[in-house]
Amino acid sequence: MAGLVPKTTSAENKLMWGLSYPRVLGLVFTLVITTNMNQYFIHTYLQPIYIFTNLGFYFLLTRKDATNPKKLMAQGLLSFVLQMLEPKRYLSILGSAFSEEKREMSSAARLYGKESNPNEEQEG
Repeated sequence: MAGLVPKTTSAENKLMWGLSYPRVLGLVFTLVITTNMNQYFIHTYLQPIYIFTNLGFYFLLTRKDATNPKKLMAQGLLSFVLQMLEPKRYLSILGSAFSEEKREMSSAARLYGKESNPNEEQEG
C-alpha cells in the first residue's frame, strides 16, 4: 500500500539557521545598505551599534505576527497605521436621529424666523 504524497506543501524552504530564501536576501540587502549609509551619516564609534540596531529591527519586522501567523510583523503594523489614518464613519441610531432632528430644527428656523418656535401659535 502506497502512502499519500501531497502535490504541494505550504512549508517555506529554509537555508541556514531556519532562515528562508527571501529573509536571507533581505538580510544581505539590509547589511549592504546599512554599511553604505554608515560611512556617510554615522560617527565612527557608533557604526557597530547602528549596524546591530538595524539588524535587530530587520529581524523584528520580518518575524511572524503573533495574532495573525500568515502575516509578517511589518504587514501588521502597516495595516494598523492605514486603519488609523482612514476617516472614521460612525453608524448609530442616536447619531442619525440627532442629525435628522438638527435638520428639522434648521428648516423650521428658516420657515418661521430664528426667534420664533414652530410649536408656538403665531398671532395674526
